[in-house]
Amino acid sequence: MFNARMILVWVWLAMVALSFVEAYVEGRHPWNRRKVGWKLRLGKANNTKWKKVVDDSIMIKPAETHIFSGYHFFLFVIELPILISLPLIIYGWNFELFGILVSAYFSGMVIEDFVYFLVNPAIKFSNWNERFVSFFSWVRVGNFKVPINYITGILIALLSWYFIWR
Repeated sequence: MFNARMILVWVWLAMVALSFVEAYVEGRHPWNRRKVGWKLRLGKANNTKWKKVVDDSIMIKPAETHIFSGYHFFLFVIELPILISLPLIIYGWNFELFGILVSAYFSGMVIEDFVYFLVNPAIKFSNWNERFVSFFSWVRVGNFKVPINYITGILIALLSWYFIWR
């Protein structure tokens, strides 16, 4: 009934545009660094060294601090879900459309964050690593490292696709 590919591409394009906005607003100070306003502090990791999950081939590095800035709260928890849910307001509640929008939002969040490091004029892409991006927890499988929230976002998008709208 709905053109899922077009919705996904549309949301992903919007997330790429947001990458540019955030890159130019934040510069070299991503996430909670040098943000004004309130910050929700969810704790600080006592040990931020790599920890084995199964063996040396799969390891996790916890985030140094778990801080959620007011800026990111209003952007990612309030504004974007309101905008992305607009089709549900226009067409009325539809479970299939909801599933497509959930997949688009969570995969789009991963795209937005990754593209941020590609387009940010103040940060080299080589800074996309667990040392500079210490506000995310990371997972390492062999030599491949990725923020855990990337895996979570893609997993939620795939589960939404599989169980709701495939």
